[in-house]
Amino acid sequence: MLHRIKSFALVIMGFFLVLTLFSLLMPGTVVVVRSVTIPASTSDILNQIRQPEAWLSWYPPLKESDASPRIHGDSILWNDGAKKNSLHFELKHPKGIRASFTRSGELPVLYDVTLFEIDGLPQVEWKAIHKLPWYPWEKMGGIFLDDLAGQGYALSLEQLKESVLSEVN
Repeated sequence: MLHRIKSFALVIMGFFLVLTLFSLLMPGTVVVVRSVTIPASTSDILNQIRQPEAWLSWYPPLKESDASPRIHGDSILWNDGAKKNSLHFELKHPKGIRASFTRSGELPVLYDVTLFEIDGLPQVEWKAIHKLPWYPWEKMGGIFLDDLAGQGYALSLEQLKESVLSEVN
């Protein structure tokens, strides 16, 4: 009986050791990119992207938040349950913005929302740069981050598109 328990413990320890060593080979940064074409003028699109007030009408976490978001300078602050969230507009450039999203207890996520013209149509690209902690389970979770977080960014872009088109009409 004792032999079986020792064998089981060694197998479990070996599994965690292999998992940890494998995670050390994985990148510490995951980049998630989504884009959408919006048939509107570039100025209408940039107004929605570059103004923190406009994000209140289309950015899903702000629309679905229980607590009222508040704008403080170039930042939007809100609570999501027990977590405090902040979206800080670090740089407004001619084609979009660079921002950082911070949630209490988590590493910040850098957003780069940029407007491009492809084949004469405006296209908005949302690039999110996630820095992962060194923990093996966090690094392994990074494998699924594109699928999980990408859905939220795609939804944000669709909401942006709806907001821009409703402003135009």
